[in-house]
Amino acid sequence: MYRDDNLKNCQMCDPTCLTCKGGLKSDCEACSIDRAEYEELCYLCKDIPGFYDDIGFKLAKGYCPEICGDGLDFGQYQCDDGNTISGDGCSKECKLERYWSCTGGDPN
Repeated sequence: MYRDDNLKNCQMCDPTCLTCKGGLKSDCEACSIDRAEYEELCYLCKDIPGFYDDIGFKLAKGYCPEICGDGLDFGQYQCDDGNTISGDGCSKECKLERYWSCTGGDPN
């Protein structure tokens, strides 16, 4: 809920919001427990590119688990080289392997 000073009462937030500064999706200050922020709106994990569907994963409040091995780097893993093969610098768990370094990377 948020306080609408023009109406002098409390109003419901958009259902995707946990807290908000207004009633629109773009007014969310925090996403509801089954959603995470992406491009300034709250989405289900399965609707955010590069993240797992929340089915089978424990979804923390406002957190979606990143997919390992898809080549998209959102910063939850040490590396993501686009595969789940160890021995090429980035392990199957998306951890940097010994004697390798990793630079750059982005969600694209």
